[in-house]
Amino acid sequence: MIFASLRTGFRQMWANKRLVLIFFLTNFAFGLLLTLPLRSALDRFIGGSLMGAELGGRFNFDFLFEFMKHNPGLMEAYPILLLVTFATYWLVTLFLSGGAFAVFAHEEGYASTRFWGGAGRYFGRFFRLALWSLPLLALFVGASFIVKLFQRLLFGSDPYEYVTYWANWVAVGLRMLAILLFGLVFDYARIYLVLTDETRSRAALSRGLGFVFRNLLPTFGLGFLFFLLGVVALVLYNPLADALAAPNALVLLLLFLLQQGYMLWRMMLRLALYAGELNLYRSLAEADPVPAAPAANLGLEGTPA
Repeated sequence: MIFASLRTGFRQMWANKRLVLIFFLTNFAFGLLLTLPLRSALDRFIGGSLMGAELGGRFNFDFLFEFMKHNPGLMEAYPILLLVTFATYWLVTLFLSGGAFAVFAHEEGYASTRFWGGAGRYFGRFFRLALWSLPLLALFVGASFIVKLFQRLLFGSDPYEYVTYWANWVAVGLRMLAILLFGLVFDYARIYLVLTDETRSRAALSRGLGFVFRNLLPTFGLGFLFFLLGVVALVLYNPLADALAAPNALVLLLLFLLQQGYMLWRMMLRLALYAGELNLYRSLAEADPVPAAPAANLGLEGTPA
């Protein structure tokens, strides 16, 4: 069932390549918003000197500290830009996810009216769902502090260094696990909202939480497989990016293409995950019955564009 949903996820993602393009271009646009101010500041800082050649090689911390020293205004404003950009990016991707789930829930695939109609229809519900989910996220992540409690109970206030070292690693692993579980609950709650046309986000969160823990092995297994695919891509990307670090125009072009290829793969994984989770939800309908609303109620009508 897990591998069948994995295959279905990739098949549906590939059958709706316009979704991949929309998500990729959105990611690219927000990336430009973050890099353009830096590019302008770098042009002014480097001028006509040969210092710019260092940007094509491996990362130079001396260059970074010198750049920060001579651009105090940018360094003060850039964290605010980062915060605003990431918050806006999250809202936009939340909006787009409604359209993606609407498309994957419909047998006929992508249509512009289906995608944008679904994005607008579910955005308010998804946003309320995200707000209701914040206490759950805090609870999941906060559970990792149990490790510190056990450490203190078993080894006292001054444990051996190796105890602290491994306890910190266990806590990091638990936080990653908590974030992964939270993402699963949030995704299946969104699926419940789309399939049933439910308007109560709090009820959808409860439904998603129950569904994940009643079907923990298949839901976690599918999510973990997609997580591993992302990790493998990152492991392959890093040495290739390091190998392409050189002050040469052709090498820099190849590095840019590699970076964009990696981001394209990340967007493909995200959409394949959405489709795979929706397929898994439907496959487990007997154990967790959900009445699927007709296409007309889902706002999924439309002629493929």
